[in-house]
Amino acid sequence: MSYQKHLWVKNEIIRAKQLNHIEDGIYNEEQRATNEEELISQAVQSETSRATLAESALSNNIARIEGSLSNYVQKTDYASTSDAGVVKVDGTSITIDESGVISSQGGSGGSGVSSFNGRSGNVLPALGDYVANIVGFDNTSNNFQSTTTQDAIEEVASHVGKVLTAQTLAIGATTLSFTDSSIGNNSRIRVISNPFTSGLLNAVQNGNTVTLTFDPQEVALSVTLEVRN
Repeated sequence: MSYQKHLWVKNEIIRAKQLNHIEDGIYNEEQRATNEEELISQAVQSETSRATLAESALSNNIARIEGSLSNYVQKTDYASTSDAGVVKVDGTSITIDESGVISSQGGSGGSGVSSFNGRSGNVLPALGDYVANIVGFDNTSNNFQSTTTQDAIEEVASHVGKVLTAQTLAIGATTLSFTDSSIGNNSRIRVISNPFTSGLLNAVQNGNTVTLTFDPQEVALSVTLEVRN
């Protein structure tokens, strides 16, 4: 059952039952947020693994294609640029210059790739070769709308709250204010304190500022806000 708001009346006595009701509401909200974050984290880990497998498969394909060149190029073809090399089945002839760069001429095909990202020879995938917005994202088994890994990362980020820089509520102090551009009229705000039992009495939002009111503190209290929009 969702949390039911209690309407307080003037001079009403706060009893243990009402306090327990408030504590239950806070606990249920924190538990819901924790479960939601765990589901998002699992989804990101799953898609990261899928992207890693896709990159590995691409690496294997590159290695397989490069290995097939041995069917056309012989060791003797590396002598000099004057060697024509062997003739492939499509009518093109392979030549190799003095630096070992392979090129293809004639026939119906064009020039082959001699380098990739500044690397030549037996090129293998390296960090930085691929960016997240060109790696596909399978959204058929989840509620994501994204079709690329980059979009999925941004979609996850939109569901995760912004945690503001913590402030210290000194001994005896009763108020703290947080100002941030992420705070707005439709924001959902969670107060995080250490120690947990903080004696929070009230929270008032005005524009980009939230002011918290506490019982006078017997020990210094570290307080921050999580803002969700």
